[in-house]
Amino acid sequence: MNRKFFIFLFIFLLSFTGVKAESIRIISPETPLTIVTGCVNELWIPIKNEGPTEDILYFSVWPSHWVTLEKYWTVLGPGESMNISIRIIPPLNAKEGTRVFTFKIKSRNFNFSETKYLYLRVKRGVNIFISDVRVNKQTLRPDETLRIWADVDKSGGTKPSEVSVLTRIIKSDLIVDEFSDTLVLKPDSKKTIKHNFEVGIHNPYGEYSIMIKVFDHLGRVVDEKNTSFMVEKVYNITKHKSTRHGVLSTLVTIHVKNEGNVPESKLSIEDSLPYIFKYFFHPYIEPSSERRKDNRIVYTWDVGILNPGESTTIEYRLRFVNVVVISLILAFSALFALRWFFRPVLSKTSFGSLVEGEELTITLHVKNKGRRILKNLVVKDFVPALARVVRKFDTLPPELKRKDLGTELTWRIKKLKPGEERILTYRIKPIIEIVGDFKLPKAHLTYETRKGRGRMIVSKTITVKAKS
Repeated sequence: MNRKFFIFLFIFLLSFTGVKAESIRIISPETPLTIVTGCVNELWIPIKNEGPTEDILYFSVWPSHWVTLEKYWTVLGPGESMNISIRIIPPLNAKEGTRVFTFKIKSRNFNFSETKYLYLRVKRGVNIFISDVRVNKQTLRPDETLRIWADVDKSGGTKPSEVSVLTRIIKSDLIVDEFSDTLVLKPDSKKTIKHNFEVGIHNPYGEYSIMIKVFDHLGRVVDEKNTSFMVEKVYNITKHKSTRHGVLSTLVTIHVKNEGNVPESKLSIEDSLPYIFKYFFHPYIEPSSERRKDNRIVYTWDVGILNPGESTTIEYRLRFVNVVVISLILAFSALFALRWFFRPVLSKTSFGSLVEGEELTITLHVKNKGRRILKNLVVKDFVPALARVVRKFDTLPPELKRKDLGTELTWRIKKLKPGEERILTYRIKPIIEIVGDFKLPKAHLTYETRKGRGRMIVSKTITVKAKS
């Protein structure tokens, strides 16, 4: 009895499985369907749940490299049906002919699957297309060269076709560079265009797009492909300092340029000088700050933003006019002091009181304080008419010359050696009684320099007191 029961149970389960396997029906097309290359071809595959219960169904298509399913699973109740959307996008260069795709449904509840074959006839939409785009590098540095290759194919046809190819380099929706080509394609042929793009040192960093379009003889776009490459960041701020010397000033020029491809947002320029030069520093643009470092002074200019390819210039002058003026003043002062110190000395003094009938001695002291011999010295003095010169001399006698206002005395000395002195004396007597102080005029000394120029030295005025 047990044996008969198991045999009956096996037959019952086998028959039940067969019913379930036929409960989901795929209504596949009876004839091959046509799909066009380079286009979105949408197919609708009707399915129906002919079983007595609800079921969860999973879908798949093989091969899958051209295929996109709208959904990959669904739930169908008893007697329900639906259309499954399959999108097939064959590439432009796909070969014409019939392709076989397998559409499969798998049941989750009853562990069975149903498979149908789809026969698709591939038809070429356009016979001119870009089959491949290549670049030599995906990431480049400035100053490198990007090489671009693009293959343009023509499949089928009986006559040559003339097409134009536009290649553009695009960065942030801006055209950086572009190339144009004209090709004549024979049936079932391929031509490769080649272009070089020099990445400049100031080209912005980031992602660039390469867009290639093929136009037919009517200007219609028959194919388009895009690819991309990257340009690396490069920071390069150059600084060139030049100095131009003038007669009394020096011009310093500092030229800064952004030779990279990244904007510099917080650029500052520094330059240092010996601290003493602070007093000669005259900038065309005042520095933002200055600080002392050891025995130097450091000036800083805040430039701010400097974009790639932009430059800025800082200039200042070191003016030494004041130094020269001060130096000349000091030099002339020193020269004048030396000449004053080494010039001849003429001093006038008196001995005694100015009393009527008595003699007053006047002394002239001449001394050569210089280092050279003085020649042709002439000493002159004058005695007012209130007194007369006593013609009795203890030293070198002078030449006397009477004038309306008094008497002029002249001594002539042929030469006077360095350090040599001469004392000249004379006596005077007042011719009337003089009350109070009496001033005697200045004496004069004239002499010749080494170059034959005349010089004059005067003594001080002396005051003679009358005898009280």
